[in-house]
Amino acid sequence: MISVVIPNFNGERLLKYYLAKNLTCLESYGITDVIVVDDGSTDESVLYLQTHFPQVRVIRNQERMSFSKSCNRGASVAKESILLFLNNDMQIEHLDIPFITTTLEREDVFSVSGAIYRKNEQGESYNEALSLGFFSGGWLSSENVPDLEKWADEPRGMPLLWTCGGAMFVRREKFEELSGFDPLFWPFYVEDLDLCYRAWKKGWSSVYHPTTVCLHQHQSTIGQYFSRQQIELIGLKNKYLFIWKNVRQRRLLASHFLMAVVKLLTFQVKDTRVMLNLLWNIRDIWSARCSNGPEFKTDMEILAPFKPYVKRFLKERRRSKRRR
Repeated sequence: MISVVIPNFNGERLLKYYLAKNLTCLESYGITDVIVVDDGSTDESVLYLQTHFPQVRVIRNQERMSFSKSCNRGASVAKESILLFLNNDMQIEHLDIPFITTTLEREDVFSVSGAIYRKNEQGESYNEALSLGFFSGGWLSSENVPDLEKWADEPRGMPLLWTCGGAMFVRREKFEELSGFDPLFWPFYVEDLDLCYRAWKKGWSSVYHPTTVCLHQHQSTIGQYFSRQQIELIGLKNKYLFIWKNVRQRRLLASHFLMAVVKLLTFQVKDTRVMLNLLWNIRDIWSARCSNGPEFKTDMEILAPFKPYVKRFLKERRRSKRRR
């Protein structure tokens, strides 16, 4: 039915806190194929797993391979037809197995996400699973919108631009057809958006359903090894990479590169630094762009389902800024 793939790097503390609870929950649904891919940890993660959870399959990377490669490696040995990619800092509260399995049997669906709750800096809980996208000012904005569920007429089965890679259900066959997560998005961020966007181009949507619930202790691992500034730069770099790799329509590309030229000419340091770094990988980006295969939806067709919500989102964001 479902195989679970958990990437881990120096996550012994998180495994101690979450894994036993998650295994108990998974086993209550009959899910027993759990794979932890350890990405070259230097702590006692592997020993802890081998000692306390012999039922979990452990795959060891001898050196750091990144989130994408670790997930792909775990997926390659999974036994079941549905994959759940689960971060080591996620706690499963409830799974709606009938919805997940029947929805992923549909030819037009690639991935499913439930609600994913985490706390903001003020300690308030919000749902980070809800996502939409729009193209404006030369930029493809991919936004988490916690209020999206309130705005939708019927949130069950609501389309998402992407499902969070920290708690993502996918049909294994389609995941393999897309060659999994792209390791170009190194070391983290945007790989889940890229995967789902490539699926949308094949006519496969991502779907939300609120009766599957996870809790997320966000950035529990990367926050220990990267500063906030480094995390921000990595996110920005991978967003540029996403656009250069995936956006096809000429009008949108022209708008994007005009924006890029303006940023270069006005010496916007972060963007300039990111774009210059990406130029070193331009051959790999071009190769990935050319290897996407047949595409059945344009960029604007992918973004069309989110148009009813974009105006409201932008209005709410402007209102929030005025309050500050």
